[in-house]
Parts: sequence; structure tokens; C-alpha cells
Amino acid sequence: MTPKQFARLLRKNSTPQESIMWSLLRNRQLMGYKFLRQNPIRIWDASGHYYYFADFYCAEKKLVIEIDGLIHTLQEDYDRSRDVVMGEFGYRVLRITNEQVNQNPIAVLKSIANIINPAAPSLPVERGDERSEVGVCQPTPGTSHDN
Repeated sequence: MTPKQFARLLRKNSTPQESIMWSLLRNRQLMGYKFLRQNPIRIWDASGHYYYFADFYCAEKKLVIEIDGLIHTLQEDYDRSRDVVMGEFGYRVLRITNEQVNQNPIAVLKSIANIINPAAPSLPVERGDERSEVGVCQPTPGTSHDN
């Protein structure tokens, strides 16, 4: 299976939380930035290349967003080493839990906006039933924070 075919399979089998976030990120809805879903990112090293598949990816900002469900509690070491490698190649990695998306997707969106452009004014809350706090998500320590 090619990376493109595998990415297509991942998109067809999105989690509910990925679907929620995609509905908020797609079509340049967040500050005009283009996000891709289940995007293969090719990493080159001395042994050749391999792919990481980002749940969401903004190429303009080299920002990788991962929505972490229960499986990630079983692979924390892998995720941590993957984030370090991504950081070494200049990618910023933001990990968001399913619970954060379920509880307050607008706050998650605000956190992403703050990481993309910390100087930007706050995003308006579009849903009256959502809390408006910012900062529920932080980039993975050790990954790049340069724009």
C-alpha cells in the first residue's frame, strides 16, 4: 500500500473527534491557514526515508496536530520519540486528547490559533454553550516552536 493509499484509508476511518476537528479546520476556516487531514510526512535520515501520518497538518506553519485516543496511552514512548524526530526536522507537534475535543472543541481551536499566531486577537466563541478558556493544549516539549 502506498502512503497516499494509506492516508486515504485513515481518512475514511476517522474517529468522531477527528471529524469534529476537521469540521473546524477544513476550508481555511482557521485564520486562513490550509490544513490537511491524515497527511503523510516523509522524514529522511541516514537509513533512507519513512513516513509519519499527521492527523492534521498545516504546511505553512509546519504544525502537526495529533488527536490522541486511548491507543496513545499504550504507545506513549513511541509518540514521544516520534515527536522528538518531528521536532528535529522543524515540525511543531500539538497533541490534543479526545476528551479535550469532546469537552470543548472551540477552546482547542483557540489553542491552535494561539500557537499559529500568539499575537493575534482572540477568536470569538461561536457557540454559546461552549466555555471560552484558552490554553487547554500545549505543544509537545522538545518540538520546534519557531514559525
